[in-house]
This record gives sequence, structure tokens and C-alpha cells, in this order.
Amino acid sequence: MKSNRYGFTTTLTGLSFDDALARTTAALKTEGFGVLSDTDVQRAMKEKLGVDMPPYRILGVDCRPTRTTADRHPMLALCGTKPTLR
Repeated sequence: MKSNRYGFTTTLTGLSFDDALARTTAALKTEGFGVLSDTDVQRAMKEKLGVDMPPYRILGVDCRPTRTTADRHPMLALCGTKPTLR
């Protein structure tokens, strides 16, 4: 996992996008997080602009009671098979 100024990045290989999304959601649950929102950017771009693009999801993740205030509302963007926690 790489760390940068905005968060952490990791690449999952050998998985479909749907499998990566399921594994990411399960891992979040294991760590005590819940998904509050799930924005399907690929679908929205197709519906609103007629634009085809690779799979892209943004998950709004709730806080764990033990987290600090700065970590209360992390966002998770899943692009293709590259999930990025921000």
C-alpha cells in the first residue's frame, strides 16, 4: 500500500471490478466501517452525458466510534480495479 499526501493507494490484481468491490466492502465491515453511500460514477456518466467510461464507484464510509474526528468521514473511490482510500 502506497501512502501519499491525500491517503493510501493499493492495486488489486487478478480480480474483476465486482470482486474487488465486494472484497473492499467486506474489509471495511471487518474493520468496523459501514458504507453510507455508493455512487456509481460510470452509470451516472452514461445516463447524464452518454459517456462510456471504465467502472468507477465512490463509497461514503461511516466512522468507527474509536476513530478520531479527522477520520470520521473517509471517502473510498474504486476505479477499475484500483481502490483508493481518500
